Amino acid sequence: STLWLHGTYTLGSRITLPAGQSITYNGTWSTTTGFQVNGGSLNLGGTWRATNTSIDVTAGSLSFTSNGATLDGVTLNANLSLGDQWVNVVNGLTLNGTLSFNGGSRVYFGGGSQTLAGTGTVLFNNSNHQGLIAATDGMTLTIGSGITVRGGNSSVGNASSGSVIGYSDWAGGGNNISIVNQGTILANAAGRGIFIYARGSGTFTNAGSTRVENGGSLYVIGASGDMATIAISG
Repeated sequence: STLWLHGTYTLGSRITLPAGQSITYNGTWSTTTGFQVNGGSLNLGGTWRATNTSIDVTAGSLSFTSNGATLDGVTLNANLSLGDQWVNVVNGLTLNGTLSFNGGSRVYFGGGSQTLAGTGTVLFNNSNHQGLIAATDGMTLTIGSGITVRGGNSSVGNASSGSVIGYSDWAGGGNNISIVNQGTILANAAGRGIFIYARGSGTFTNAGSTRVENGGSLYVIGASGDMATIAISG
């Protein structure tokens, strides 16, 4: 069975999607009750906002099919692969799955200092123009203690087309932004790199594990504190 919606609407109760069913949401819509996918296909498009809720996928698939979604205090218990598209995050994002970045993928953290929390993984694949962007002037983007950011792309040392945390010369970001790593940043892909860019008077603080392995590369602008905590091997 397939359901396709377009218009201006709200979702007033939690949507549960069993195996064999497909729902596509388009238009301008919002939810405070979220989704439970138990084997179906959930496609979230249009201009939409999810607030203080969760998107849970135990089986089946989840896709974002448009630009400009806003995740407001959302918990994402799912794997999600972004294409050439952007997503807004306010009031933090809890990620308990793998968020894969491809060419043009970016997540904008805005509305003040933000935390990427949970136990998930951000995977930078080998494509240009991708990033976790600190979008508000003077903010701090914190990588939570259970989060791993790994991979990178072949635009090594390039703040425009590279795999960026913080500010991107292509995707933008705020002035005087800081990044705090409490989790794991792992540049572990041979011939590929991650670029940490704390712009202006902002700083990068490594309070977790930052490692360069297997022929990967890491570039940091705004390093502060004890950078001997960054490990390099291979």
